[in-house]
Amino acid sequence: MVVRSSLIRGFDIKEKSSKWLIGILIASLISFYIWSIYSGNGVLEAVKHSLVKTMGFYLSWCFARELDPDAKVEAFYGLAPLFIIFIFVDEVLILPGIFFLLLTRILTRSSGSMVTNFDLIFVLFFSVYLYFFYSFIFPLSASIFIFADYKLKGGQKRNIPYASFMLIISLLSFLNLYTIEKTETSIIDILMVSLITPMFAFRLSTLKNILSTSDRDKYFLSPKRIKLAGILLLMSSTALAINYGYIFQMGFLWMAMLGISIPHIKNLKTLQKPLEG
Repeated sequence: MVVRSSLIRGFDIKEKSSKWLIGILIASLISFYIWSIYSGNGVLEAVKHSLVKTMGFYLSWCFARELDPDAKVEAFYGLAPLFIIFIFVDEVLILPGIFFLLLTRILTRSSGSMVTNFDLIFVLFFSVYLYFFYSFIFPLSASIFIFADYKLKGGQKRNIPYASFMLIISLLSFLNLYTIEKTETSIIDILMVSLITPMFAFRLSTLKNILSTSDRDKYFLSPKRIKLAGILLLMSSTALAINYGYIFQMGFLWMAMLGISIPHIKNLKTLQKPLEG
């Protein structure tokens, strides 16, 4: 049975990077469990913390592969600083992370399939759930992602009613004052966002040719779609950081952006050559 959903991707366990990932996930599961027990938590609480943070590791790797498909090694770079973050942070927003990952896959079409009605219905209900339990930013982001997928080459008109409905849901939230909250951010929060944002923006600006193909090798992935997905993710995560202070709680996404950006800092030198000339 062939899965046609744009939300689901295959996992080739034979690939070297996949084997490394499995090893890292097992090591992180054990490490976070031991750390949680050492911190005074019970067995069940330690199991919960280790599972959630290991899932955060996996999400970070997935985001890195979506935003820079050719970066098989660089996808692991963000996991080291993420490990440090998870040592000190207990709250990890796994469901919002999964939601953004699904939106990214719709836009990048990395699965090799176009978005289906089932995908759109699932995202719609998911966004409504996150709207009630987290923020209006989620249906708003979903609306923009899905409309962007429609506007790009190969887009489908079926996206329009779903995008419109989610936009209406998000806009209705502005009738309630609670949607705008006062948040306190530390210097570390501000520095992290201020450092990663320009680095990731520069990485997106240099993303031109992509050699990776979609699942089942249907076609080469589109740099335009991946760039737009990266821009929208950066905007959404920044909005969550400003409005709710969700920075380290979304650390898996920020560290994924950092990890794939670090190897390209050297390319800043190429910007100096025209000025020197």
